[in-house]
Amino acid sequence: MRRLLAATALAACYASGCFQAPDVLVNTELDDEDLKVMTRQMAESIVRCPDIGVKPVVVLFRIRNETNQVLGQVYLYRLRALLVRHGGGRMAFVLSLAAQRQLKAEEGTGGEDDGPDPRLRPTLALMGTFYAHTVENVRGRQDYVLCSFQLVHLRTGAILWEDYYDVKRAATRRWLD
Repeated sequence: MRRLLAATALAACYASGCFQAPDVLVNTELDDEDLKVMTRQMAESIVRCPDIGVKPVVVLFRIRNETNQVLGQVYLYRLRALLVRHGGGRMAFVLSLAAQRQLKAEEGTGGEDDGPDPRLRPTLALMGTFYAHTVENVRGRQDYVLCSFQLVHLRTGAILWEDYYDVKRAATRRWLD
């Protein structure tokens, strides 16, 4: 009798919409923990790289997003902050020329533009590309995300350093039996 009452109450609750089983249990997207781990690993890898030379001047280029996720440039900004904080002064960072001009215009310090100080002309660009392979079916979704970062020599185009972070996540669908 108790089982019948429990089953009836559960059925009534489900029919009225007060209880619904979650459709997707796990999010397959990159999260804040990925941001922290990924940028820490990339910063450590860059600092260990012997091929970047003596105190290169680096400009951030961009993250190219080839995934189905909404991603911003926060990965590059956090990576730059870690390199400045823990890099031992091994590299210098400058704003892009467009960002420098925008800053001068906003601050009212425009006028004749002699260009950047020759000692601060960027020699390397830090950039990245995020890729994803997604498989989705009635049982759930699976995402494999590969985040690749490169330091590219601006004059030669040579990739002086490259490393990656990858993650595979699966989300299952659950239906109320």
